[in-house]
Amino acid sequence: PSSLIQPGNAQIYNGRGLDTLKRALTPGGQAAFWTAESEPALLRNLQQAGFQCREIPVARHLQAKRQAHRIYIAEKR
Repeated sequence: PSSLIQPGNAQIYNGRGLDTLKRALTPGGQAAFWTAESEPALLRNLQQAGFQCREIPVARHLQAKRQAHRIYIAEKR
């Protein structure tokens, strides 16, 4: 989110936004976040909000030589 985030959407990725997301999910429910690069702050914010998190490296396309993009899976416990 940090490299592409619109200022008006920043609230989704911390504090109140993540609390709202957590309330909307049932236990075991998941939300996924795509990022263009590793986002340690997002991972930290998700964990602080009480989510169980996974960071999955993904390639930009099938022939890409590296997996710079990330998908973060946040699961409500």
